[in-house]
Amino acid sequence: VVEHATVGRLHLCTGRGPRGLVVGMRVAEDRVFLHVPEFHETLGYLDGAEVDLEVTGAGPTGAPWAVHVVGPASVVCDTDVPATVAAACESWPPGVHARFVAIQPRRVDSAAGAPPT
Repeated sequence: VVEHATVGRLHLCTGRGPRGLVVGMRVAEDRVFLHVPEFHETLGYLDGAEVDLEVTGAGPTGAPWAVHVVGPASVVCDTDVPATVAAACESWPPGVHARFVAIQPRRVDSAAGAPPT
């Protein structure tokens, strides 16, 4: 389910308390890649942080489901991002720079019902 998702909610703890951020995402090479604008304050806390990426949806009957991907995040160089991921990520307006963040899943949990297969 997660490998087909394109949007998730990133949860992490910062020096200013818990934060949540809606992010575009892609899965490749057993990692989840995010493209976070440099102006967002959470970018400074992500490198090395344990994060929870929540992906939600609804099954064929309309029953909601959620999957949590938990693991360490790391800011990665653009050259370390698979070309398919880089091409699929959203483009930011001219002058707005973004960084890629990779999450290495340690745990994937299902909550609020089972995701569709």
